[in-house]
Amino acid sequence: ELQKRVDEIGNKEKSIVVYCASGSRSETARNFLKSLGYEKVVNAGGLSNMPR
Repeated sequence: ELQKRVDEIGNKEKSIVVYCASGSRSETARNFLKSLGYEKVVNAGGLSNMPR
């Protein structure tokens, strides 16, 4: 999905936070965005690891 919609992100200078259920897909997304030149990308990890 991200590969199809990456153009919607726009400015490569903006900060981006990615997350998913477990943290593994968000790490893949972070690496993908970094490979495209997005420098301010942070992986927040997985929702399952967040305190309730």
